[in-house]
Amino acid sequence: MSFFNIPNILPVTGPDQSVLYPPVGSFNFTLIREERLIEKFGEIVKRVTIDEKIVNWTKEALRLSHKDKREYHDHQIKVLQTEYNKLQKRIDKIYIDKLDEIVTDAFYQKMTNQWKQEQEKLLEQLKKHHKANTNYFETGN
Repeated sequence: MSFFNIPNILPVTGPDQSVLYPPVGSFNFTLIREERLIEKFGEIVKRVTIDEKIVNWTKEALRLSHKDKREYHDHQIKVLQTEYNKLQKRIDKIYIDKLDEIVTDAFYQKMTNQWKQEQEKLLEQLKKHHKANTNYFETGN
């Protein structure tokens, strides 16, 4: 649903290669230069005002949204980091078990490979969270 009743306006290239648009609501084909259209649109946009209550409400909503986003992000990072550290402790422990000949070399290799792969997946998830956090500050979502 559109708030404005704007027909599809297709630009026309003028003889001097400038872009021209037919006027909105007009059935004749008098063309308006793109520069003039931008100027008129800019005048309209400059007259737009937003009530201060709405501005303040929007700021507060953004603060709350940021707080929720931050808490979620921090929690997810903590969960991933805890899991990564748990795997690292397993790797460290099985190495000692290998040295003490409690586990075979084959079992040691199998388990350390498995746990290192899991760590790699966790690192990828951590990178995605860091990238998402960066994107949030750049785009707001």
